[in-house]
Amino acid sequence: MKKLIYSLKNVTVVAVLFVASQAVISCNKDDDSSDAIQEEDVVEVIENSLKMDTGGLSKSIETSVSVCDEEDVYTQTPSINCGEEYVNNYTYQNAVNNYEANYSFSSAYMMNCDSNSNPSSFTYEFTNSGTYDTPRMSSDDHASANWEITGLDASTDVVALNGAYERIGSQVSKVRNMNTFASTLNYTINSLQVNKVSYQIQSGTIALSFIGTSSNGNQYTFSGTITFNGNQTATVVINGNTYVINL
Repeated sequence: MKKLIYSLKNVTVVAVLFVASQAVISCNKDDDSSDAIQEEDVVEVIENSLKMDTGGLSKSIETSVSVCDEEDVYTQTPSINCGEEYVNNYTYQNAVNNYEANYSFSSAYMMNCDSNSNPSSFTYEFTNSGTYDTPRMSSDDHASANWEITGLDASTDVVALNGAYERIGSQVSKVRNMNTFASTLNYTINSLQVNKVSYQIQSGTIALSFIGTSSNGNQYTFSGTITFNGNQTATVVINGNTYVINL
C-alpha cells in the first residue's frame, strides 16, 4: 500500500414570525453592520477551499488522480484488485508564499471493473481536518468528499470526475471588518476534466452553496457556480458578479 505524505487550504403569517425571520438574512438583503458576512468574504472562503497552497479541492483532486496513476489503473495490468477497497491515511503540510496549511486525511478508494475485468470507474472518498492561514484569512475546518472517476482507458488524456464536496469550519478575516464567522460550503462537481499526467483540472463546473453564521448569530446564504478555465484559474460567479481566482 502506497502512503502519500506531502511536505512543502413570502408569506407573512403573523407579526411574531416576521420578527423572528429577521434573524436569518440571505444574500439578497442589504446588511451594513460590521458583523455581516459580505460577498467578498464568501469569495475568499471559496478561493481557499480550492487552492493548492491551502490543501483545497484542487490538491485533493490531484491526489486522487495521481493514485489512479500510481496504482496503474490506466493500464491493462492494474496494481489493485477489482471491487476491493483500499484505505490510505496521509498528511498535507505546506508553508510557502505566505500560505500555511496543515491537514490530516483519511481516504478510501476502489477500482470498479466491467464483466471482462477491465477498469470502468474509480471511486474515491476522504475526510480531513486541519487549519490554514493566509495573508487575508485563517480557518479551522474539516471536509468530506466522494467522487467517481471515469475515462480510465489508456487512449484518453483526461479523466472525468463527478461527485460532492463539503467543507465546514470557522474563519477569521484579516481584511475589511476582520469578521469571525462559521461556514458550510457544499459543492456539486460536474464532469471535471483532469489531465492524467499533470493531474491538473482542465475544464468543468461546480454548483456551490454557502451558508454562513456571523458572530452576532445572523445567517447568510449564497449560491453560485465555479468554472475551471484550464490555466490554473477558475471563475466564480455569485449574484451575477464574476471573480477569477488562482488555484
